[in-house]
Amino acid sequence: MALGTLAGAVAAAGFASMATTWLATTLVAFAAIGRGRVALHRRWIVLSFALTLSAITLRVSLLVPFFLWFDFMPITAWTSRRGNLVLALLWLSWREGWPVPLARPARPRVAASD
Repeated sequence: MALGTLAGAVAAAGFASMATTWLATTLVAFAAIGRGRVALHRRWIVLSFALTLSAITLRVSLLVPFFLWFDFMPITAWTSRRGNLVLALLWLSWREGWPVPLARPARPRVAASD
């Protein structure tokens, strides 16, 4: 979608950013499950799912400006994922508490004995 858009360079950059973010969250989720980190995988796959739904959010959000005769494509290309990610993070925080841990907690350093 980023390479074939007729909405201009701003929209193309937004679509490329969305695709890159979606791919990154999906790869992190698969890496986590590959290491047996089920809880971490679950968090990242929820974010990946929210980004997947960005395509639907984009198309629905384009219906309103269509009736107002205003071109919102460059704006919605960047903002369509934000609401989905906020809802996903709110859902995760409701389930697991705030802040949502998206990485392994740091291990305490043990002082080396001489």
